[in-house]
Formats: sequence, structure tokens, C-alpha cells
Amino acid sequence: TATFTLDNGKPFQLSPTSGTIKPGKEVPITVSYKPTDATVFVASIVCYVPGLVPLITKISGIGKYPFISASDTRLDYGTVLFRSGKGKHAIHEKEFELRNQSFVPATFQIIPSRGINGFPVFSFTPDRGVIPPESHLIVKVRYKPVAPRAYTCDRFKVITPGGNDVEITCIGQSDGPPVTLARKEAPSRSS
Repeated sequence: TATFTLDNGKPFQLSPTSGTIKPGKEVPITVSYKPTDATVFVASIVCYVPGLVPLITKISGIGKYPFISASDTRLDYGTVLFRSGKGKHAIHEKEFELRNQSFVPATFQIIPSRGINGFPVFSFTPDRGVIPPESHLIVKVRYKPVAPRAYTCDRFKVITPGGNDVEITCIGQSDGPPVTLARKEAPSRSS
């Protein structure tokens, strides 16, 4: 029976880092790689077994940043009719494609570029998630105006851990129903 301990360099993580091996058996070691930069990482794994010379294994990995892009960065809803009343607000929807053009999964989150004044009128589904490598995801954007005759232009960022952010501009104007007044002439009296 042999006991061992493993030592390694970041960003590699080993599991387990120590243990016991019975004669004729083996212990699988899992290596996790979580790079912090888009660069090449090289580290040494050192295996210590009491009474033996340490065993050294080199390990390397390439870190890549996810690269996302949007099929549309400006969503203009134009002028839409505002309807009031409980549960009767008009909801208008557009969508765009969020693409991951890299060879690594892209984690993303959609946040306002700056504070939103008043009630938020644009919402994203999904507003966070993971896009597989060389794949895409459809994001739906809802515009729900909260008052008639209101113009809204909000900017949002699709952020990723690597810093490849995409800005989406959403524009919409709500209008009330058209109302006109007509003057009705009083009927003339004939003598």
C-alpha cells in the first residue's frame, strides 16, 4: 500500500490531492482547469510518495475568452398604442440572436448600461445563461409601456466574464387612442 500527496499550480485543480493506493490498484485523478486569462498556462504536478523521488508531470492548457455578438443591437418598436386597465397593458415583443463565436462556452448576463429612470419597460428572456461553443440563443425583448405619450430609450449590456460586452439599445414610444371632438350643429328651426 502506498500513500501519496499531489501538489499543483493554478489554475489547475486536482481531486483527490492525497490518498492511499492498494497493491495492484489505481486511483483516478480528476484535473479541473479554470483559466483566469486568455493565455497559455503551464504547470507541474508533483506526486510525493514517502521513500521515493517525487514524480513530476507537466500539464498545460489554453485559456480563451468567449466572444459573443448580437444579430441586432438596436430594437426600435416605433409608436405603439398604450392600453390601460388591469391586465390589459399592451405588450410588444421583438427578438435578436445572441451568438457565441468562440470554442468555449459563453456565460452572459443582460444588465442596464446605467440606471433606469422610473419603471422598467423593457425585459429580456432569458436575461442570463450559457451559450454553448459555436452556437446561438434567441433572446426575446418585451416592451410594455406604462403610460401613454411616453418615449423610452434604454441601453443594456450583455456582459461576459471575459469582458466582451455587447450593447443593445431599445427604443419605444407609446401613444393613447386617438380622440377627436366634432362640433355638432344644432338643428335649425324652420319657421
